[in-house]
Amino acid sequence: MAGLTKRMSLSIRMLLLSIPMAAGLGEAAAQETFPSRPITVIVPYPAGGGADPPMRIIAEKAATIFGRPVIVDNRAGGNGVVGAMAVKGSAPDGYTIFMGHVGTHGTNQFLMKLPYDPIKDFVPITALFTFPTVLVVPEASKAKSVAELAALIKAKSGDFSFASPGVGSGNHIMGEMFRLALKSPILHVPYRGVAQAVPDLVAGRTDMMFVSYIAAGSQIEAKTLRPLAVAGTQRLPALPNTPTMAEAGFPTVAMDVWFGLLAPDGTPPGIVNKLWEGFAKAAQDPEVKKAISKQGAQIVANSPAEFKSLIAKDTERLGAVIREAGIKGE
Repeated sequence: MAGLTKRMSLSIRMLLLSIPMAAGLGEAAAQETFPSRPITVIVPYPAGGGADPPMRIIAEKAATIFGRPVIVDNRAGGNGVVGAMAVKGSAPDGYTIFMGHVGTHGTNQFLMKLPYDPIKDFVPITALFTFPTVLVVPEASKAKSVAELAALIKAKSGDFSFASPGVGSGNHIMGEMFRLALKSPILHVPYRGVAQAVPDLVAGRTDMMFVSYIAAGSQIEAKTLRPLAVAGTQRLPALPNTPTMAEAGFPTVAMDVWFGLLAPDGTPPGIVNKLWEGFAKAAQDPEVKKAISKQGAQIVANSPAEFKSLIAKDTERLGAVIREAGIKGE
């Protein structure tokens, strides 16, 4: 009887020791066969709005690369909080990921109390694309360059305004960057969205605005708005003669409004890399890049490590601007 008990005890110990190995083998097999079912990308915008159209273009191509459907699931609300929380609470298996942006994983944490940690709760996959921002003025403005605009602002000494689609928006933060660089007062006029701000700017009820090219491109082409500079790291193909803010003498006034994919914390590195490789390949497809450019976006498709570094740098830099400018969330 003692020998039988001893043998049973040994068998139980061996069984228990084999469980972690079996779990590890199961995890390795899951990574090897990933993806074996549809991938869902949670987009924090309504269908057809914001960065939803470019994401859908990339998702369609990614589906052919992965050999599985890539579903775009729109979860708008709370400045991206609704979508972020849907992904935070999902299984870390790579099948539910989030299309975050410079707000959800950069500026929002300085403007509101978030129910998630942008760093600890998510794993960066890739920054897919950016929406370039352009400094524009009404066509009737006397400013034909950033230098002339700066001179006008200084001359008016407070009697000059910039529009934005809301307090704490990227457009607002960029306007404050410019104000801080000039060391001259500029009145911030917040609207309830770009669709409300742009017409008032065209009519001259406000004096300037930092706005995405996709939101103001038609007015620029119609010559009702005049572009003075691109507030990004490079010139726009659509505006080859328009300098960057750095070229215009204001290197600190820059912000690449990026949109990228993130997975829930705990997602295995092997799956993160597979997601990066598939979505980056889709984004860099020549036909996709052409279609994306028509949406006013520029492809990035950087690595998980590069995306992590971008998030860290933007969080530090933009957080400093928000604090110095005294921007408070509504």
